[in-house]
Amino acid sequence: MKKILITCSNASTYHAPVFRNLSKVCELKVLFGEKDLFQGYYSAEYKTYIKRNPEVFKGYNFKFLDNYFNKKKKVGFFSRSNLYVAKEIYKFNPDIVFIFGYDTFTSLIAYITSILLRKKIYWRGETLMKKQSFFKRFIKFFFLKIYFYFVNRVFFSCNRNKDSLKRYCHKDKLFFYPCLVDNKKIRYFSSINKNKLDFKLKKKISKNFNILTACRLTKRKNVDKIIMALKNTNFNLLVVGNGPEKANLIRLARLYKVNAYFFDFLYQKDMNKVLNKTDVFCLMSNFDASPKIVNEIMNYKIPIILSDKIGTAGDLIVNNYNGFIVKNVIELRKKIFLLNKNKIYRKIFSTKSIKILDEKFNFNVAIKNIID
Repeated sequence: MKKILITCSNASTYHAPVFRNLSKVCELKVLFGEKDLFQGYYSAEYKTYIKRNPEVFKGYNFKFLDNYFNKKKKVGFFSRSNLYVAKEIYKFNPDIVFIFGYDTFTSLIAYITSILLRKKIYWRGETLMKKQSFFKRFIKFFFLKIYFYFVNRVFFSCNRNKDSLKRYCHKDKLFFYPCLVDNKKIRYFSSINKNKLDFKLKKKISKNFNILTACRLTKRKNVDKIIMALKNTNFNLLVVGNGPEKANLIRLARLYKVNAYFFDFLYQKDMNKVLNKTDVFCLMSNFDASPKIVNEIMNYKIPIILSDKIGTAGDLIVNNYNGFIVKNVIELRKKIFLLNKNKIYRKIFSTKSIKILDEKFNFNVAIKNIID
């Protein structure tokens, strides 16, 4: 039986079903660089306490590594400095070291240790092509060309991610590990309706066409574009999330006379009270590699409109097949009106979203390509 050691910066819920099922066919150990979902933590951005999620850690062998240097820093190369990752690789003596990302000090230590110990290296990340200065592009190209020379398999999450990685490594090294969520679990949540809306609010939003967005309320997420697209309409905008732009978005909604309802942060099981009243989901980020909220909404059979700047636009959402991909506020407004008038579109799109998830974007595909 093969031995695989995985290094992950965060205890992400999204990879949990892959880790659980992978542990059934190999001897697996997962090293996490952060205890965020194990201990729970207060999110200043969401202004709420994020509860621990025990589901993430069930069914596979894992360990947390001590984080040195910038313990309070959440982003940046030195935000994860788990020096003992080298010792763990040596002690476990795996056949394969599977590294998630190259943007932390921990991942670099794992990479160098694996080369020195002559271990096979698998890698997965969600890098996309960005507009950068010539100097930055040159340095990145030079570094990643060398980096991926020593990697045996490079896993991509979507076609844009693949196109970016093809610049640095040979196409024969590339394999598909889709951006995914636990589809089965989310469909279970979508089938229950224990969390009902407040009666007064339910009465208000039941009358009109409801557009939902769910994200961190930052400038990058462009929620203001959705508000502008709904200017002087009788549609409702349901906003799930919190962040520094919330106050500005509330003022903008009042200025443009948009019926906006802000729900702050909601857990997956509590999203039902909003999703069961949602007609269309929109996400207009000016950059997002693979926002997992898109996978989640697809499981609820809700039509989706995405910005063309989102990495999985074209993979999870195919234009005019199971949703719309738009470039600006004018296109967004047109597509919202089209979906409002045409129920057949909404029904067809919903069915095709489930088909895409079941055929390609699920943990069975990821596991098959790892153990193939």
